[in-house]
Amino acid sequence: MQSYNLFYKNAVICIRKFAKKTIISDDVILKKNISDYKKLINNFLKNVNNLTIACENQEEVTEAFEKIKKCFEFQKAAGGIVFLENKMLIINKFGKYDLPKGHVEQGETDAQTALREVEEETGVTHLNIVKDCTFSYHIFSQKNKFVLKQTHWFVMTTNVWQEPNAQTEEGIEQATWISKEDIDNFKANTYPSLLEVLTYL
Repeated sequence: MQSYNLFYKNAVICIRKFAKKTIISDDVILKKNISDYKKLINNFLKNVNNLTIACENQEEVTEAFEKIKKCFEFQKAAGGIVFLENKMLIINKFGKYDLPKGHVEQGETDAQTALREVEEETGVTHLNIVKDCTFSYHIFSQKNKFVLKQTHWFVMTTNVWQEPNAQTEEGIEQATWISKEDIDNFKANTYPSLLEVLTYL
């Protein structure tokens, strides 16, 4: 059963099938009661409070997501969660820990984009995709408009030790390998959407 979590700053829009005992409140609304998605989204962006859209079935979940998507400029990206034995590849960008990713170019598959972006942003090569992991969604402001970005994540491995080389022209301050012992530091200074992605590993 698919659900959607759309992250904006420290708030999230959750679109999911609801349990029979779901309690309707200011931050939980039945999909069938929504008459104006644009107004709903504008209020969410203004107030930055969590919002759950409760749907009766999967068809309603998909329909609600598609209607919300039309309220934004929609962009597609893909990225990699890369492992070398027990180490994970991360980047530091705009003062936050992140994972390498980038826009899907015309003619590329998501997997091709993910491989290319990891190589470009970190310099790490000899990559193999081992798992089609998940999608994440986040909302941000760009040039006086709001964008909803979908990122397709792939788990990758490399069997060749390489010192990462950050793509500084893209604002990446650092690319490095971290051990399992350092993952809590990563989680403490990363984005909520990535915390969700890590749960699928």
